[in-house]
Amino acid sequence: MSWQNNPFSVLLIAGSFILVVIAYLARRRRPVTGVKAFTLLVLAMAAWTIAYGIELGSVSKELKIFWDQARFLGIVMVPFAWLILTMQYTGAERLVTPRNLLLLLIEPITIMLFIFTNEFHGLIWSQVSLQSINSFLMLVKIPGIGFWLHMIYSYILIMIGFVLLIRALFRPSPYRKQAASLLIGASLPWIANILPLIGINVFPYLDLTTFAFIFTVPVMAILLFGFQFLYIVPVAYSAVLESMSDSVIIVDTRNHIVDLNPAAQSVFNRTALQLIGQPLFTVFSSWNQLLDKNCEIPLEDGEIIIGDAENQRNYDLRISPLKDHKGRPTGRLIVLRDITELKNTERLQDELAALQRVMKKIIQAMALIVEMKDPYTAGHERRVAKLAKAIAQKMNLTPEEIDVIQIAATIHDIGKINVPAEILSKPGQLSSIEYSLVQAHPQAAYDMLKSVDLPWPIAEIVLQHHEKIDGSGYPDGLSGDEILLEARIIAVADLVEAMTSHRPYRPSAGIDKAIKEMMRNRGVLYDPVVVDACLEVLAQGIDLDSKDS
Repeated sequence: MSWQNNPFSVLLIAGSFILVVIAYLARRRRPVTGVKAFTLLVLAMAAWTIAYGIELGSVSKELKIFWDQARFLGIVMVPFAWLILTMQYTGAERLVTPRNLLLLLIEPITIMLFIFTNEFHGLIWSQVSLQSINSFLMLVKIPGIGFWLHMIYSYILIMIGFVLLIRALFRPSPYRKQAASLLIGASLPWIANILPLIGINVFPYLDLTTFAFIFTVPVMAILLFGFQFLYIVPVAYSAVLESMSDSVIIVDTRNHIVDLNPAAQSVFNRTALQLIGQPLFTVFSSWNQLLDKNCEIPLEDGEIIIGDAENQRNYDLRISPLKDHKGRPTGRLIVLRDITELKNTERLQDELAALQRVMKKIIQAMALIVEMKDPYTAGHERRVAKLAKAIAQKMNLTPEEIDVIQIAATIHDIGKINVPAEILSKPGQLSSIEYSLVQAHPQAAYDMLKSVDLPWPIAEIVLQHHEKIDGSGYPDGLSGDEILLEARIIAVADLVEAMTSHRPYRPSAGIDKAIKEMMRNRGVLYDPVVVDACLEVLAQGIDLDSKDS
């Protein structure tokens, strides 16, 4: 193939290979929004550049026309790829649909058809000739109407992309450098492309746009490797920031606000336009002490209060340093999480815990009243409560359920206050009338406790602690699951404690007989699951007389 030693040709071919390398490196990056459009843009620039380089080096008119036609494969795709890239980069990617892409491709495809058939209609080039300019053979072309229509279409796409980028540039964010670099890098080729059209051309008949592509390579490399372009684009940054329920504020090294999300705007009851650029201390003066540290030092989490007495809110405060790609401090990220409801809940929980402690002391005092009236059964309720708690723990009940069982067991015999003392301490066999008075103590306890506004069904548990699962118990003859689980647990614990303790009318039967009684009536009078748990507790050993809880 005939070739002329055109230095411009060598420069363009070498530059196109650099662009191909950049496109390859970009495509190897993880799949993120915009990377395909960016790769297509760089490849289109490379195709435009290498085809023009070969055209300049060719000698024959036929070869020059062929490579000029091939050059247009890149020319028609650059505005298309540029628009798609800027749309995806700035948040307009919802418009990048298959239908819209096909519509945008109609013009490039049509132009390519006209270019390769130009000799039949002359719509793109009305005249093409080969001339010697400065000792180099150059292709001289006179544009036709099709060429100018394509230029108008291309510049519309290019200008839309520029408008989108400029809008992104004027939104303060840590990624403005990306938008600015992309604008600068893209401006060079378009300026070089416009100048010949308006009659300014230092090198006549030479397409300066392709040379500008070569000079934009460093800018593209900075975008790709320096600012991590396409990894976190402004639209992604904005989408994440604005969707966060936490208040996020970004300040620079001078503690001036450079960005904040809607949640933070609502905290200060001011718009972003009113706050961006303002020193943070003028917005909230008491933050001066919090932020008066080196930007590189991560600050410990803390709590702050914002608002007056009526609208006061509690916030969890986190401050983290921000650094650029070289590790230099650029500012700080401030995150405020509203914990007002949590603080209110914690206060309520503290108040409830204090109330429960007082209630437990009152219940213990009530149990002492029973023990003072019936000295022979002193400590009975405490021992039943201890065993019942151990059974509940063995059954893996919740801490709250275990507390309820322990409280109910501690006063399960409080109704005996209504039973005459001589009956409770009678050494002999009780008469039927006396026994009926004793059997009335669950109902008496219920009548005393039902009017007390407790957060647990203590009154019902105490009422049912002598019920049996076969319905033979008292006072209501309940059976099975009609009896509360807490009452079923206390019933088993009450049996064991009663049989292993001395009474005025009989000596202790001992633990072995208590176990036999439980086994004999397992599933008959007593809940089998509760009995099994009690047997495990007894097998492991438990001292009911110790004072530990």
